[in-house]
Amino acid sequence: MIRQMKVGKVYMNSLAEKDFRTWISRSERLLSQHSGTNDISFLRDANIPPELRVLNIKRIDLLEDGVRYVWVGGFDHTCLSVYRLPEGGYRITAQYDDSHGRQLWPKEGR
Repeated sequence: MIRQMKVGKVYMNSLAEKDFRTWISRSERLLSQHSGTNDISFLRDANIPPELRVLNIKRIDLLEDGVRYVWVGGFDHTCLSVYRLPEGGYRITAQYDDSHGRQLWPKEGR
């Protein structure tokens, strides 16, 4: 579990501003396939796109207005979250564990 958390943290810390558009587009596509339901859906195993399996993402949570890309879930959580904001746009956050996380996009202070 600690190794998997580290993989997620290293990847999320490596993201550059140019990468956020890709994550937003991917999330928009998943949300459009999930629209019309308030239920949480989960993608696991073979249902996770190959380009995300390569990153060691183990689960994708589809929420009403967001997508969580999960490296570790259960007692502790390591995930990249992309949420659609009510006023438009998106917020991307990195959750390293249940005690530590940070907003990646938009950059704080913008």
